[in-house]
Amino acid sequence: MLRFWLVCFGLLFVLVELWQWLQELTLPLPFCILGGIALAIASNFNFSKTRPNNEQISSLNLPPDSNNQS
Repeated sequence: MLRFWLVCFGLLFVLVELWQWLQELTLPLPFCILGGIALAIASNFNFSKTRPNNEQISSLNLPPDSNNQS
């Protein structure tokens, strides 16, 4: 049981020290922009794999026009 508490205390200590270190970390603007681009690519990676290359992607799925009744 003592080993469990020592491990918990050690993990908590490491997390607090890491949090304090990350709060003092400042990144220049180009790194933030590159990070944003990387996140955008990663979040849309599966989306681009599911579409064929020649299919036009439309964000709106409109119903057929009801005015063109023949």
